[in-house]
Order: sequence, then C-alpha cells, then structure tokens
Amino acid sequence: MLKDALPWIAIGISLISPVIAAFNFFNDRAALQATSTYEEGWEGFTACIRINIVNKGRRLIILHSWGGAATNGRFIRRIDGNKWMTMQLAGSEGHALTELKPYPPLVLEASDLEFELADGTDFMMDDIWIIDTVGRRHSIKGIREDVAKLRKWAEKQSPQVQASK
Repeated sequence: MLKDALPWIAIGISLISPVIAAFNFFNDRAALQATSTYEEGWEGFTACIRINIVNKGRRLIILHSWGGAATNGRFIRRIDGNKWMTMQLAGSEGHALTELKPYPPLVLEASDLEFELADGTDFMMDDIWIIDTVGRRHSIKGIREDVAKLRKWAEKQSPQVQASK
C-alpha cells in the first residue's frame, strides 16, 4: 500500500516546493516603505511635509538621496529633459537600513521644493521619491497630494511672489 502512495507523495512535494521557494524569495528582499504626512504648524504659521521611511524587508538597504521633479501632474514618472533634481540624504556612503529599522523623519518645507535649472528657469517639485545606492527609485505614498497642499499653503503666504513665477 505504501509503495503505491510513494509516487504521489513525491509529486505532491515537488509541486509544493516551488511555492515555498517563491514565498521565501519574495520575503527575503529589501522593501522600502515610505509615507508622507502634511503638517501645518501652530496657528498655520509654518507647514511642512514629514516623510517616514522604514525598511520592511529582510535585506539591508542603503539610502542615498531623495529626488523630485516638476511633472506637471502627469501620472507617468518619466521626466522630460532636466526638470528634476536630487539631494543627498546622509554622508557620501549613504545611510544603511536593516530589517524594520526606520530612517529619521525627513522634513521638507516649501522652500525645499523649489529649484532652478541651469538656464534660469524656476520650478517647484510636485513629485518626490527616495533613491538607494543601487539607483532604484522608491515612491512615497501620498506625496503628490501632500506636495499640492504645501504648494497651496505657500501660495497663501506670499501670493505676490507666486503670481510672478
């Protein structure tokens, strides 16, 4: 009786092992979770975006910089020309995040979102991402909405300056 069941047991094990291997493969990687929160200061005098970054994966990930672009509201994250910029996060070697280790919150104000191109054109970012040392861009959940709120707040603070741009 056992001799008849042995081939079926072997087939069952051989079908289950790729599923277990795929499960381990997807769990055994670096997975960066980045979320943003718009915060208005006391009495609305200041406003900022707080970006929380955590490595939810098992592997080490090394953060290098954050970048942003003036995408003009397009959904596709392909950047035309030079309408983007990056800023380094930590030292030149980056900041290592192990499993479940958070990065200190990144706080961006309205002035941090403005940049000027080499030809003198001024831009204000409407999309931001995190870049690791491998060169991967990690999106930030809710960043476009929070940047829009911060831009609206900045326009209320100095409408004459924003109207001239």
